[in-house]
Order: sequence, then structure tokens, then C-alpha cells
Amino acid sequence: MKVVPTFLICALYLILCAAVVLGNIITTTNTTTSNQNTTADGKSSHRNLKLKPVSIPNRMQWDCNFANSACCDASCNTAICDGYCGSVTLQETLLTYGAYVSQGIIRRVVAFNDKDDARDILIDTHRPNFQPDLATTAQMLGLDTKTWYAKFVNKSGLKKFIRWAKRQINRFDAPVAMGVIFQGSKETTYDHIVTAMKSLKKKGLYFNDHYSSGRKLALVSSMPSSGSACSSSEYCFSRNMYGVALRRPTTISKESLVRLQIVNSDSSSLNEEPNWTCSLNNAVKLTMNAKQAYPTTMDNGIKKYVAIIFKGKSSQDVRDATDIWSGKPTKCYEMLSVNGVYQAEFDVMSDEAVYSKVVEEGSGCSLV
Repeated sequence: MKVVPTFLICALYLILCAAVVLGNIITTTNTTTSNQNTTADGKSSHRNLKLKPVSIPNRMQWDCNFANSACCDASCNTAICDGYCGSVTLQETLLTYGAYVSQGIIRRVVAFNDKDDARDILIDTHRPNFQPDLATTAQMLGLDTKTWYAKFVNKSGLKKFIRWAKRQINRFDAPVAMGVIFQGSKETTYDHIVTAMKSLKKKGLYFNDHYSSGRKLALVSSMPSSGSACSSSEYCFSRNMYGVALRRPTTISKESLVRLQIVNSDSSSLNEEPNWTCSLNNAVKLTMNAKQAYPTTMDNGIKKYVAIIFKGKSSQDVRDATDIWSGKPTKCYEMLSVNGVYQAEFDVMSDEAVYSKVVEEGSGCSLV
């Protein structure tokens, strides 16, 4: 009887094991691919499709808000004549999740601040019955939040903040509200709240500054040393970094998410909301283009619509909504394919709060 060498038996055994493992991998891969593409009833499932990158037009902040008066500029010299950067940051973000809310409503959505002399929204602190903070206000508007605060950081610490912000933007598709300081300022906290939506590796963040139409860039190298002024041409990072990631609420599915963009306005500018709280101005009609956030196709011919799920005229209306993203559809607008992207248009008034999402045929709302 011829004896088979031990090393040959081991080699054959290893080859057999490798074949079994490879077969399992192929089976698992095919099963996973199938599960990603279809469900039991044959409809397409888009759980693993990536959202289109956030692209947020830079919207202009109000300079002043003095209700029922003609005092609509910075000469009013009251607390309510500045600080709309927090409000417009939230307005920009809400548009990426399918909602339009006026800056005037946003500022007053926290109950104790719902008054004519409403104070500005801060990013760093919440002082009950005196000053609202951005994270609390965002939650009142139906957003989820994650916060970052680092006191007296050096440039190494600032890079950690940028990595955190980049993760929020890239992984969670969430804009980040953050504080910056102006050129020439020695402020140790921040002068201004901006909306960050893209990172430059570890070197800095691109953001909307709410004063101009284009994006700005703040670099790590711009952070001033202790006691020094910001020497950048426009903005610097603060040594006390504040950041709030403004995430999609978990109560609305990704498949239901739309992006809103203002494509027509009765005012002279698409990116500026007329301050309707001033006696000099009136609310205007805005036309919204609503695009499905996922690059999906119609499932087996089932029609999809952009549905209005909430509409309010005041901060009180927003506060009274128990779960603003779970409202029942009222008006629906049929989505049509334009260059492979399903979208629809509808009108709102600039002094309103309007929330929308994608629904399928048979959802029970009236078609417009």
C-alpha cells in the first residue's frame, strides 16, 4: 500500500476549505446584492444608495427684525437687530431635508423667545427664559443634532474638529453649523454662525457666510494664536470651537427625503427672504423645486408624489406639531422625471413653515 505524504494531504485539505469558503462568499454576495435591489414583493429597495451630495445655496440673513414697526436696519440698536445667522443656517439646512421655514418663525420657535423683541439664536449655550441656542431650536424644528465644543484648542485640536465635521458631512450628509471670527477680531468665542457643507481634507472647511452668494473657506492656518487678532482676509477659526451637526430626523426615511430649492420668487432675489415683519415689506410667493434625494427610478410603474405634510403660519404652529415629519399628506404634487431625476414644483409664502416628503400612489392625499 502506497502512503500519501502528509504534506500532500494537508495541501488537499486546504484547497478543499478554500473552495468551500469561496463558494460561501459568492453565495453571500449574490444574496446581499439581491436583498439590496429587491424586496419580497418585487419593489426596488434603495437602502444602500448614497444620498446626492449636499449643495446648499447661500441664503442671505435678515439684518433686523422689529415687529410691527418701520425700524428695519442696524440703526435700531436693539438686541433683535442682529444675529440672524443662526436662523438662516437652520433655514438653509431645512431646505435640504424638504422643509421651508421663515427666518422669523425660526427665531421665535423656542417658546420663551416667541415675542416681538426675540433674541438671536446662539450656538454655544442655552439660557432658559433669556436666550435660545441653535441645537435646541433645531430639535424644535424636527432635526436631530450632534454637538462639538472644544475650549482653547491649538491647531492640532482644530484638525480634530475638522475631521469630526467632515464625518458629519460625508457620512451623515449633515450640514454643520459652526462659529467663526471676523478679520481683525480678537474674539475668543465667535462672531458669526455659518453653514459648513464641504471639507478641504484636514486643512479647512467650506461654508456659506450668509452675506454673499459664493462659498467661503476657513483654513486651519487662519486660527489666531492666543491674544492675537484674526489676520485672514475674511474669516478665521476660533480657539474655542463650537459646532452643531444638523442631521436628518430619524422619523423620516431616506427614501422619503426631498431637496428643496427656491427657483422663483416674487421678490428681486432668489436667495434673500424679504423681512415680512417690517411694515415696509410683505410676504412673497416662492416656487420650490423638490427633487428626490436618492437617484431612484419609479418602482414597477408606481407613481410618486411630493406631499405637503405640515403647513403653519407661526412659531406656535410649529411648536404644536407633535411630530412634524409624521403629518398626514394633504396636497400632493406628481413627480416627473427630468434628466433622470424625479421632481415636482409647488408654491409657498415666504412667511410660512412648510414641510414635505415623497409618498407613493395611494397615500390618501389630494392631487394638485
